[in-house]
Amino acid sequence: MYKTLFVVLLLVLFVVSPILVTYGENDSIRIEVYSDNSVKLYLSGSQEVDFDGTGNIQVEYTFGEDNIRIVFSGELNDVKNTNTVSELTFSFNQSISSNDAVVNGVTDIVFELSSSNGSLILRGNDILYHATKNPPIENYCGEIAIAVEGGISDVLGMFFLFLNELMVEMYLQQAGITWIDISKLSVSTQDGKYIIEFNITVDMDKYAEYAEEYMNLSREDVLGSFNKSFTEGFMEINTVFSLKNSSLKMYFELNTTYPPEVAEEKIGEYSSLNMTWVPGSIELPGWIPFNKTMDIVESEEFQEFIAFQMATAGLIAYAAEEFEVLPSSGSIELSFNNGVMEYSIETPKIRAKGAETPKDTLNALVEFFETYKQLVKSNSVLEEMYGEEVDEMLEKTATVTPGDENVEVEPSTVKLKDLSKVNVTVSETETSTGVIENLVQNPMALIAAAIMIAIIVILLLKARG
Repeated sequence: MYKTLFVVLLLVLFVVSPILVTYGENDSIRIEVYSDNSVKLYLSGSQEVDFDGTGNIQVEYTFGEDNIRIVFSGELNDVKNTNTVSELTFSFNQSISSNDAVVNGVTDIVFELSSSNGSLILRGNDILYHATKNPPIENYCGEIAIAVEGGISDVLGMFFLFLNELMVEMYLQQAGITWIDISKLSVSTQDGKYIIEFNITVDMDKYAEYAEEYMNLSREDVLGSFNKSFTEGFMEINTVFSLKNSSLKMYFELNTTYPPEVAEEKIGEYSSLNMTWVPGSIELPGWIPFNKTMDIVESEEFQEFIAFQMATAGLIAYAAEEFEVLPSSGSIELSFNNGVMEYSIETPKIRAKGAETPKDTLNALVEFFETYKQLVKSNSVLEEMYGEEVDEMLEKTATVTPGDENVEVEPSTVKLKDLSKVNVTVSETETSTGVIENLVQNPMALIAAAIMIAIIVILLLKARG
């Protein structure tokens, strides 16, 4: 259920952790304590990294009373490699609204790829999606324009000869696919472009019958997943990915009012569409050549990277289980310049589940750090890499400050291992509202918060004492 958003939010973690090599001593850790038994964590400083380029990465997110907003943006420039071998641009914008009877969606998509072998431009504007719960029907209609130059243009032209309503219907009939009805499917040429027009309806009732007979899926499972979409709410996704002249630009924005399980379903649909295959002969400037993938996978550095991500995934799962998130906002900001990374990280307000006092949450944080220490120690690769550093992690010094006027803390400076020794006085206890109680069960909020904390632990772990 969590995996699609998990991948989106872990993008920052995957970008950061491979390039972390050494750590400076000017890092700052601050913990704000609130009268509702929650805390916020802040980490800032700078570090030497094995990346001589320039750039920045930002993640901002807000968990409101009835909505979630996550924005990821960044630009990285590799100054060592300025040879333009290929250029790639991908953008995807989608808005979905629904109630208990109808779902409507609009999608715009652009994919542009150019290299010495030619170019491909695909554009789809106002691709419409409409679904009804009773009868259970989905409809897709729209127009896609494709322009091709170079070696693959002849091959693509031959393919489009067979992409017509009659040929596709013959294939569906031979395959026994009865749940897809094609009202329109045609390919024409206009101004050197292939124009694909389509209007396709999917009968989910018939598909459920087929899935039950041939795919070992129950009818209830198929229609149950389909029916989740019919919930009052709205979601908007905007994505831009551009690679040009050794400059990589990224942007992702999610706004939603859907319950978490519905949002996860819809993000999953988006993620599937977003996975773009690039021919193995293409090398993207300044980044990983796609035709050298196996060399990278078999490298010692990649194996260390995978081991580190597995331990981090375990940490995130633990945090999502032990902590809850309150309405709040947070951010990650990273900047790179000539081998130095400056960073600033703020988590949302988190609270140990069942916490009756702020100290309960502080104690849970100590247990959280201890858990990560155990995860590293239990992995032979990580033990060899970070065995000494993880032993020193809890020796880091943190500043503890009041998060609101109802809280007093003493002492204000302690080692992480001594957070349980901080005396917290609360003059007036806030009472959680029903809205907060609903939000803390939101898996997207829990995972986002867990990832923020995991990144902080990674930086602490890689810090030099």
